[in-house]
Amino acid sequence: MKKNLARAIGDIDERFIREADEYRTWTIDWRRILIPALCVLLVTVSIIHFRHRAVSDFSLDDYYICKAEIPSYRAPRQEDYLKHEQYTQEARKHYNFYREYRRTVMSYSAILNDFAGRMNAIMTDMNEPGENLVYSPVSLYIVLSMLADVAEGVTRKELLDFIGISSLEELETLNRALMIFNNREGTKTVREANSLWLDRKLNYNREVLENISWNFGTDSFHGTMGSAQYNKAFHSWLNERTGNILKKEVQSLKFTDETLFAIASTMFFQDKWSTEFDRNNTYKAVFHALNGEENVDMMYNRFPFGVYYDRAEFTALQLYMGDGVTILLALPKEGYSAEEVMANNDFHYVAANLAEIYDWEQMEENSCIIDLHLPRFDISSTYHFDGEEFREMQLKSLGADPDFSGLLKDTVKEVIIDHSCRLKADEEGITAAAFTVELGVGGVMPEQIKEMIFDRPFIFDIRDEAGISLFAGIVNHP
Repeated sequence: MKKNLARAIGDIDERFIREADEYRTWTIDWRRILIPALCVLLVTVSIIHFRHRAVSDFSLDDYYICKAEIPSYRAPRQEDYLKHEQYTQEARKHYNFYREYRRTVMSYSAILNDFAGRMNAIMTDMNEPGENLVYSPVSLYIVLSMLADVAEGVTRKELLDFIGISSLEELETLNRALMIFNNREGTKTVREANSLWLDRKLNYNREVLENISWNFGTDSFHGTMGSAQYNKAFHSWLNERTGNILKKEVQSLKFTDETLFAIASTMFFQDKWSTEFDRNNTYKAVFHALNGEENVDMMYNRFPFGVYYDRAEFTALQLYMGDGVTILLALPKEGYSAEEVMANNDFHYVAANLAEIYDWEQMEENSCIIDLHLPRFDISSTYHFDGEEFREMQLKSLGADPDFSGLLKDTVKEVIIDHSCRLKADEEGITAAAFTVELGVGGVMPEQIKEMIFDRPFIFDIRDEAGISLFAGIVNHP
């Protein structure tokens, strides 16, 4: 038996071993990351009292009810093919597989952008004046979509109205496309993950769990709410999918013996600058914060191509990053605060139109060489949504007796959402990229040079290649 096993192992083609190696669990090489950013959302519902249980060794497999399988198409590697034609054929199949989901996401871009614009105003109103702000519009959209999908009656109608969707069919079509597109093979720029956590004693609808697994890629679990063991499993799931860089925020999220169920959604982002910053060019500078001056490490770089905007309330630049991602950095003009600009429709208009990368005439008019002075920054924010916020958002049902009768037979009392994000930027990045976006207009490099020094509060908006706002916020303190 052992000889046969050894012989069988020895006969395995080395190519299969290399391919298998590609499917190992994704790990994060922090030395190669320029901007890691992520988001954790928790929805908790209170009603029933359960007793605690002692902690013991655990595996997430002990709690799984329904494990999501996300459709994918393996990105080919040229070295795996003897003929270039074979590689080209596989690359085309990979591109075509994800192209359809990208088209679906882009067909809903007006709805997603409208949501992001309204959330910008809500988040700036919730944020303490002078404090940093960072949040993920798309992650909030996903978690509200999941709530709508498992809700019934007035609760579902209010949620669908708020996220701008007219039917469950549309809701599920969009979110399935988002889930597959955000987890596409061949890029690690964005990673989305969703989960549902139930108490083991509840009567739940298995069909609903299978539905959100299919449309949202949701892992479903059940355990004893309020137990240290189940909390440990929850924290393990969150930390693994957020690269362990939000441990403090994750640790503060605990199921209690009154928690009925929870929905968690994570969004991880990493990307490079199109032109790498040189640490030797970083210098000491003063950042003029609202509450006084702060000493910062100011990075400097010349970007050979960018798009410059001069608007009534702000100036801004648009830079291209890897995997089709764009970032908008905006400086308020005198007399305007960063909060006023971020909540302004004009800023949202400019940010939302970053996706129009094929408008060559507009790009030629605004394109230029960018001399960028940008401080290193590492910012985080946590926001709490409950009855008061829900009423202002016209989601009154979430704050008082929401209807989740399609998922549970038990009566739900209220919903609470906690939203935590962190974003870091410095000189480091991926020096060997899958591809770098360098768009030329008419084959000629821009001649005009614009210098922008971000030495006071500024706004940012990061968009994926489909034009969807991944992360947005304000840097008041780098």
